[in-house]
Parts: sequence; C-alpha cells; structure tokens
Amino acid sequence: MLRELFEPLGMNASGFGAPGNVGKLSQPWGHYEGRSRIVPVEPGLGGDSPPALGPAGTIHASLADVGRYLSAHLLGARGRGWLLQPETFRVLHRPREGQDYALGWVVVASPLAGGLALTHAGSNLNWYSVAWIMPVLNIALFVVTNQGGEAGFQAVDETVGALMQYAGETIPGVAR
Repeated sequence: MLRELFEPLGMNASGFGAPGNVGKLSQPWGHYEGRSRIVPVEPGLGGDSPPALGPAGTIHASLADVGRYLSAHLLGARGRGWLLQPETFRVLHRPREGQDYALGWVVVASPLAGGLALTHAGSNLNWYSVAWIMPVLNIALFVVTNQGGEAGFQAVDETVGALMQYAGETIPGVAR
C-alpha cells in the first residue's frame, strides 16, 4: 500500500489504524453510539477495525490525501488515468455480470451524477464515510464524520445528497 498507492499519489498524511496517538489529542477521535450517549474512542487497538481487516480496512488519510486518491479514480474513470493503465481502471470500475459491485465500488445510474457513478461507503463503527465519483460531471465527492452508527450514516448520507443536489442545480445539462 505504501509503495504502490501512498507514495505515487503523494499521500503523505495517510497510515494504518485510527489517526492520532494514544494518550494525546493530536487528531480527531472516532465516536460510537453508546446506550445513552456518544462515546469518544482513543486511538489504539480499540480505535479501529481489527488488524486482520487491513491493510485497506484500517487506513486513515487526511482529506487532501483522500482527494488525491479520488482524483486518480476520477481520471481513470474518464479514461485518462496515470496511476494505472486506462484498461486497468476499466476493470476496477466494471461491475461483475449481473451485479452492481465492481472491486470496491458500487456502480450506480444516477440522474444527479449525469449517468453512471461509482460510490463506496465505509465504517469502522467509530467513523463513517462515503465517496462518490461522477465521471460525466468530472466531480468526486467525499463526506466523512467521526461519528459511527446510525447518526453518522444519516449525517453523511444527507450531506452527500445535498452536495449532489447542488451539483445538479449548478451544472448545465444535469437532471434535476
């Protein structure tokens, strides 16, 4: 991951496990929904998914680094990828026959995206995020919260919906 993804994309503020340092408030902490309150989770073994889900399931990245990653996929979806060959991106972004899942991406036909879009959502129960790549509009969206559970999902879902609606209202030719 470091050599093949982080280094070529310049993802210098990315790593594995929960962001931040144990015993020090150097980065935002994730939160989960407790029985009666929202509970902050200190970085460390309990702050992220189990190491067995890594490396991809245990990555943390700055927003700028996520932007670099999504930009690479957006360019690839538009046939102009430099990180991988255009055919490799086509394979990564093409759903298996009879499915809408394409090697990490769900492929969705969306009028707000101007056609086909790629989306991926994820959570480690303490964070929730969703990415949308809309090649026709040349837009990538990423929304994240350090709140897991239903509240995190709802906040992210509503925010990305509002952003997609805004794009649909401001970009000519997009269905409203």
